[in-house]
Formats: sequence, C-alpha cells, structure tokens
Amino acid sequence: MKKLLEMWTDATEFLCNGGRSILHVAAMRRKEETVGCILKEKALDELVNKMDNDGNTPLHLVALSCNHVVVATLLYHKQSKLDIVNNQGMTAYDIYILK
Repeated sequence: MKKLLEMWTDATEFLCNGGRSILHVAAMRRKEETVGCILKEKALDELVNKMDNDGNTPLHLVALSCNHVVVATLLYHKQSKLDIVNNQGMTAYDIYILK
C-alpha cells in the first residue's frame, strides 16, 4: 500500500461514486492496516475530514460499522475533527451511539 501511495501523487483528488476517497473506502471496509498506512502519509492528511456527497467523513462511515480499531485510529489522528455534521445533521459520535 505504501508503494501505491508514493506512486499515486493525486490520491487526495481521486474520488469514487458518492464522492468517497480512498480513506472513506478503507474505513468502510474495515481495512485497519490500509487506514493506518494512509494516515501516515502527511500529503493525505486532508482526507481525514473529507466529506463525501452525503457529508460523511471516514469517521462517520466507520462509526456505522462499529470497528473499534479503525474508529480509534481515526480519532487519534491529530487532524481529525469530531464536530463535523453530515447532511442528516449527525456527527460521527451521534452515529456511533445510535448504532
């Protein structure tokens, strides 16, 4: 994964359907090692709080899956903002508690 990220210089601009980044997808799929690898790349720091078309950050999406390891990994990233509200008016914490 690290080699791919080094070769893929525009990873912050590549979005899949729904406006999701590689970090959104890795978080949703509970890929702990991939999430950790992405978060180690300073050039990708902005992905931590990037919102998809529904206003969800990667933390919102992983809160739905209740993967505690990935939730903790995202929470402890220095750039992570916990007060981001999605299009439904919910923070990642709100989603996590309701799940």
